Amino acid sequence: MGTPIKRWRTGDPDQFAYRMSMVTKDLKVRRERAGKFHTDVTLARLPRTAIFSVNAENLSVSVENQDFVGATIPVKGRFQVNRTKAFEPGSCHVLDVREPFKLTVLSSSSMLVVNFYRPLLKEIAANLHVGTRKQNHHDRRLDLDTPEGRSFWRYLRFVWSEFCRDYHLLRSPLVTKEMEDSLYALFAYASKPSSRLGSNRDSSRLSRYARLAEEYIVENLRESLSAHEIAALLKISYPTLYRAFRKYKETTPMQFVRLKRLEAVYRELIAAEPRQVTITEVAMRYGFSHMGQFSTAYKRTFGETPSETLRR
Repeated sequence: MGTPIKRWRTGDPDQFAYRMSMVTKDLKVRRERAGKFHTDVTLARLPRTAIFSVNAENLSVSVENQDFVGATIPVKGRFQVNRTKAFEPGSCHVLDVREPFKLTVLSSSSMLVVNFYRPLLKEIAANLHVGTRKQNHHDRRLDLDTPEGRSFWRYLRFVWSEFCRDYHLLRSPLVTKEMEDSLYALFAYASKPSSRLGSNRDSSRLSRYARLAEEYIVENLRESLSAHEIAALLKISYPTLYRAFRKYKETTPMQFVRLKRLEAVYRELIAAEPRQVTITEVAMRYGFSHMGQFSTAYKRTFGETPSETLRR
């Protein structure tokens, strides 16, 4: 049987460490730099597992020699592990804390974390006859767009939403055991070596997704566009689309959409006769409804105002 959902906010690193001690012992927490420290935590404690969401800013966490494997899924923002690699939304990052590690959050970020009890995970993986990688856990990245990865991510979201909506489920030993066993099994399948991201084939796949998405965006700049709709059209998950754009466009999908729309407005204004069109007319044609924000973004991008472009 689990414990009821717990929620808290604190701007005190010591208080955060004390509260989190129910799932992670010997946690060392500090401000990463001078300035505001903030954490907002929602936690469900199961008999053999902890699931929690963390919204944090200016946070540095150090821990070692824990008997669990942590699966961390960034939802917003970015964090670093051991100052060697930055992680962003787009996949599940596996941290094996038999070894010391340090997680650093600078800007405002959100993440969903599952702490799997290592002996049970090993037992279930063996029963399912699937292997798990033992090396390089700090850099390990699970692809949430494989069939196994999608199943794990869907089920984790389902479990988390149900617990947050009806914490009475946590009081049923049967329900919590069934949910835990399923979560462990799906994670073990997603963690098998063939599901690991990083091969040339995976890089080629991300490149193709970025190219196909760009083609669709450019052809539909005057239409209503959202990243989730684009991902659905490509039959991939939003995290995979996000990762493709970060890797090959060095931006997010919707920032890319805005840039392409600004470029389209620029082309129309530079080719237009000032007395035949208005800036508002052209901007609204490409989805810019707030003229103040549009003008600011336009000048930041092209180094001149829309009026200056139209007069040229």
